[in-house]
This record gives sequence, C-alpha cells and structure tokens, in this order.
Amino acid sequence: MLQYSLSVNQQLRDSHRALSYIASRRPGILGDGLLGLDDVHRVWRCYVAAWVGMGRPQVFMVKTDIANCYDSMDQGRLFTILEELLTQVKADTCSGKSRA
Repeated sequence: MLQYSLSVNQQLRDSHRALSYIASRRPGILGDGLLGLDDVHRVWRCYVAAWVGMGRPQVFMVKTDIANCYDSMDQGRLFTILEELLTQVKADTCSGKSRA
C-alpha cells in the first residue's frame, strides 16, 4: 500500500492560519515576526522612507526563494511555540486581558 505524506506546507497550513488570525486580533504579539511578503513590504517601505529621510543613498531589496526551506524547519519546535502562544492568548482571554 502506498503511504501518503503531507507536504510541509500542507502540515503547516492550519498553524499558519491560526497564527495569522491571532496576529490580526492582537497586533504586536509576534514581536518582530512577519507572516508574509505584505508584512515585509510594509516594514521595508517604512525603513526606506526613514533611511532616505536622513539623506542616505538609495537602497534596494533583493528577494530570494530558497527551494524547500521549510523542509529544514524543526516542526516540533514550531508547534511548541504555537502551542505556547495559543496558551497565552487563551489565558489572556479567560482573564479579561484580551484586546480582541
């Protein structure tokens, strides 16, 4: 019988959705963490505006895509971090500290 294994992206899809939801409800909970290219672009745009505003030379951004980079992630550690984050959000929500 052929065993079917989910790709890393498929395994992380639900976790990414949960993390995205939490981050949308509680801005700043991820610290400096970014969830996608839109977030990177927003931060980059602010950085460049400040840089140019100080009279510094023009800067450029280079994006690279490392094939299969998620395959090398320690998924166990990632899920532990997500579990800790969800536990914190749940505790804050139950104690009335939620900003949602």
